[in-house]
Amino acid sequence: MNRRILETTRAKRCFDLMVGSPMDLQAVLARAEDPVPPIDTARFAELLIAHIHAEASRSSSELGTLPCSASLDTPDEKLPEGSVVAAKLQLLANGIQPGLYKHEAVIAMSVWVLVLKSEQAAVYDELMRKLSQGIVLRAASTAAAACSLARVFVVLGVLAADIQRVRTMLCDLLMDAVDSPHALPVLANTLAIWPDVLRMPPASAEAPADVQPFELMVRVFQAIAAGIHDLYRDEKGTDEADRLYAVMVERCGWRLPGDAEFADTLLGEVKTTLNSLDRDSRGYP
Repeated sequence: MNRRILETTRAKRCFDLMVGSPMDLQAVLARAEDPVPPIDTARFAELLIAHIHAEASRSSSELGTLPCSASLDTPDEKLPEGSVVAAKLQLLANGIQPGLYKHEAVIAMSVWVLVLKSEQAAVYDELMRKLSQGIVLRAASTAAAACSLARVFVVLGVLAADIQRVRTMLCDLLMDAVDSPHALPVLANTLAIWPDVLRMPPASAEAPADVQPFELMVRVFQAIAAGIHDLYRDEKGTDEADRLYAVMVERCGWRLPGDAEFADTLLGEVKTTLNSLDRDSRGYP
């Protein structure tokens, strides 16, 4: 048979597998010995997002927007391998203990194995770009789905040591939802898994030169998030708003919302700092 036909058939079979459930994908990819042939990454990302959305909708009565670390240990008859996958994720992520639900752990592992075995050099970049867009677009309408998608996205970022991409997603999120309360759950879910993304650096007179711009960036995030907290409080109540914001206070060293600076007062400092930096320098946010 013509080699081109063989390769096309192989790619079609691979894609047919991937348009099914990510739960099945992980098991099959784990046994695969050959590299995964090229796929339609945009279409696969759409199907992946749709699957996460469906799981979040199906489980909305059971799953909160901010899972605890024990969520991976809760019984789930449909996913007996969930705890094993969770343990693998924790090992791969250098001991991180993400607050994930079992189906999210399986999805994250499925995608990561796909990335490692894929013949496409840019498959990770393309998938993460689509997932990031999906988070921002859904934050205002389907909080459970956006938070679930964010948890999968940030775990993939952890596995790839891709902290800057996660920061960029949060920047896009806050720019899109600066006058909306809906960014708060996504922000809290992201930083609950990877606090270093926006952890406030400790005060030190001997801090490296690149710490000052990053600290300023975190202060700007704090200022915007404090305003979003107040909007979320007005819509969902003080207890829920404070519960989500406590993630940033306890894990990232942020100020309480009432003690945060106002964004307007930081604009001049931001402008001065950016003008003093080379865009290729490590300190450039």
